[in-house]
Amino acid sequence: MSGQVYKNRRNDRSVKALMSVGLIILLLCVAICVTMIISVTTTYRADIIDEFQTRNEIEASVFSRFLMEEGRAAKNAAALLSQYPIDQSRIVDAENYGRGYNEYSHIGFIDTNGEVFLDGRAYSGGPQEYLFSYFETITYGRDMLHICTAPAAVKQMTVCDVVAVSPVFYGSSIQGYVFVPINADTLLSLDVFSEHEKSADIYLVDKEGYILAGNNQMYLDQSVVSLPGRRFRIQDLVLKIGKARDISMRVRSITRGLSDGVSGYLMVETEEGYIMQVSYAPIADADRLYFVSCYNSDLVEERMKPLLFRSTLACLLVSILMIASTIYVWETSRRANMTAERLAYNDPVTGGYNVNYFNEFAEHVMHNNKELPFVINRFDISNFRYINEAYGHTRADALLSSCIEQFGVCFGEKELCVRMDADQFLALMVNDAGLDGRMEAYRAAVNADARGQGIKYPIRFKSGIYKVRKHERDIAVMIDHANAARKMLKGDKKNNSKVYSEEIIAGMHRVDQIESQMQRALADGEFKVYLQPKWDIINDRVAGAEALVRWIKPDGKIIPPDEFIPLFENNGFIEKLDFYMLEEVCRYTNGLVKQGKMAYPVSVNQSRVLLHNPDYLDNVVDILKKYKIEGNMVELEITETVFEEDEDYVKDVLKKLKESGVTLNMDDFGSGYSSLNMLKEAPFDIVKLDREFFSKSVDDEKSRLILTKIVEMIHVIGMGVICEGVETKEQVEFLKGLGVKIVQGFYYSKPIPCEEFRSKYCE
Repeated sequence: MSGQVYKNRRNDRSVKALMSVGLIILLLCVAICVTMIISVTTTYRADIIDEFQTRNEIEASVFSRFLMEEGRAAKNAAALLSQYPIDQSRIVDAENYGRGYNEYSHIGFIDTNGEVFLDGRAYSGGPQEYLFSYFETITYGRDMLHICTAPAAVKQMTVCDVVAVSPVFYGSSIQGYVFVPINADTLLSLDVFSEHEKSADIYLVDKEGYILAGNNQMYLDQSVVSLPGRRFRIQDLVLKIGKARDISMRVRSITRGLSDGVSGYLMVETEEGYIMQVSYAPIADADRLYFVSCYNSDLVEERMKPLLFRSTLACLLVSILMIASTIYVWETSRRANMTAERLAYNDPVTGGYNVNYFNEFAEHVMHNNKELPFVINRFDISNFRYINEAYGHTRADALLSSCIEQFGVCFGEKELCVRMDADQFLALMVNDAGLDGRMEAYRAAVNADARGQGIKYPIRFKSGIYKVRKHERDIAVMIDHANAARKMLKGDKKNNSKVYSEEIIAGMHRVDQIESQMQRALADGEFKVYLQPKWDIINDRVAGAEALVRWIKPDGKIIPPDEFIPLFENNGFIEKLDFYMLEEVCRYTNGLVKQGKMAYPVSVNQSRVLLHNPDYLDNVVDILKKYKIEGNMVELEITETVFEEDEDYVKDVLKKLKESGVTLNMDDFGSGYSSLNMLKEAPFDIVKLDREFFSKSVDDEKSRLILTKIVEMIHVIGMGVICEGVETKEQVEFLKGLGVKIVQGFYYSKPIPCEEFRSKYCE
């Protein structure tokens, strides 16, 4: 079908636009979800890191408490020895006392001479002589407990890394120091640290970073192999397990943190590709001892997996919902658009498009094909009402659909035909050399389709053509111009068409001018009654007259009847004019009677529009009664075309007029297709033969014979005969020979004013 390509392109643009919006929204949602996952992951990872650091600080405080527990033996022994002067027996008692306090404690004493007593043994000379000054440096001579790194002499005697020291006084002078070696590895292996060991490698280090104890011996063993003769530092561990990139900076940061006595952590990327968190915290009440935990990143990832899974699942569900929502919205929008488009652009009768779609299509096609000449064709089907009544609405609608379908077959994709209303069609066509051929093929196709549907009546079009000028864009104006050309068509000629021109515009302006003046003209009496005599050719005298209207302006200018009568029939003003003419004729006849003048029967034309007025019969009777007119003095002339619409109703109105005593004339007999049938059924008194009916019969024997029999038939059924349009002596003699008595025409008189008729025939 013409226009389908344009529709598909427009729908494609709509779908692409909708899908683009949906894709953008989906990408935004995915970006938001990814951002949320990253944000949540980062936040949660930071929380876990903080949690590990906090846990390390808690473990450092727990380790501090156990160190203090071990150190109480030294403090209690020092308090015991401070009561008396020092001798060896008191030292043994202090050792036993300390052992009673903690059976695992090893309590030693060093006097001011550097002699050491430990586990019942005395040590003197060598490194021991430096212990006194070392402990003095640690305690500063104060009576309190100190936890510190074990000096070399103590390590040789006890193989320990930490020692608790407490000064011994007697009076105001110091007698020596009680010290208790503490095995840090034993403390780290206590059950209280077992849970922590599951998630981290834990170490005890001094302020320089040297590892004093740890639960992961693998690193210590590696240090012995890789660095023989040297103690292993936590910095060495970081250097050993970390990647070379930025590792020196990280080592400096942990060295600085240990030196400053603060807690902290650093993240180290290992050669295996995972991240290790090294957390360190100072141990309270100890001389720069630190608790260090090394957390493997797998722990973080294990903690992160459930959150990542839930977050990813949530984002995936959101994305799926967004995709489903986008698809649903798209499908709903598509269906809504289809419904809206069907209501806005489709014709329910033919299934094709309507004028709304035509306007968009025409604008689009003409804009994109400026090099092509186009025409707008506004056409209708001649006598479609007859087809509708004769063949029924179903076949008539099928014919309308066929007009649309066959246009799509005969014309191209740049051309389109739509139904406007009733049998009115509108087409956009390319005005090229093949246009006439396409139109002829189109008419033939529609007629062939109509015959296939059982419609034998020939299908003819009346077309108004407007040739589109370049750069014109107002489709509505073009359609109006084409319609104006169509309205100029008269009659029912085959393939009748008219091209729009400036003369048509002038005619439209003339119509507007007439319509703007008609009401005032009627009120001011500008419509005048003219009478054309009816002549008795047997007795050669006046037998009556026909009232004809003339519009005479105040300046004397006459507007011809054929210029305003068709217009009044179309706009309905003819009703007022017909009643006006009837009343003027009745007033004229009444005046003649009152003056004692000779009054003749006068016939007044009645339009078919008037007969369908529900008040028509009452108005006619009221006017006749108002002027006391006898029924045979005013005749009503009615054309046979009134029976084309609601025949039964018209017959009923005529019957009631006849019962009221009104004389009825059938006007223009022979111009229609059902004259004989009307003679049989309609209650007419007089039949007026149209001039076309007998004008050629004068010289044609066959026509003469037919006319003779028609006149005889009319007389036989009791009706009178009047022939109008008589212009020659030959016609008068011919009609007289047929038995016609009354004629009317220019041969005897043209229409004349009422005053002239009165002075000429009524005095």
